[in-house]
Amino acid sequence: MRFSIEQCVVTFFLTHPLCSERELGAHKEELRGRKKSLERGTQMRAQKKEFKGELGGENKELGKRAHIEELKKRAQSLDRGARKDSSELRKIVHSLRKELRRKAKKERFELRKERSKLKTQEEGSMVNLESSKRKLKA
Repeated sequence: MRFSIEQCVVTFFLTHPLCSERELGAHKEELRGRKKSLERGTQMRAQKKEFKGELGGENKELGKRAHIEELKKRAQSLDRGARKDSSELRKIVHSLRKELRRKAKKERFELRKERSKLKTQEEGSMVNLESSKRKLKA
């Protein structure tokens, strides 16, 4: 009759005089966790072998197909990510262009304002010149 590790540990702790019920529960949980992680590890190794096609025959072909499907999915997700990034970039470029247009418009307005100011000053100075000429002649 074979005993599992868990059964051996439980038996040991039940027979051990210094062991409490709480410690036994904690050890049981720890063992269950280790058992699950070992099972997960074996599953992962099996999947790796399947992807690499090391199982041979029909499974080898299935492994290759699964690997190809995995690569396709990865490429699609990267493509989606790239599209998302490009749309974000487009939005950023759009907002920057908008901002540049606004600034250029503001600068043109300021230049026009300044030109008109200079024109009025020039006209004023011309008027002053003419009036001073008239005063000199008179």
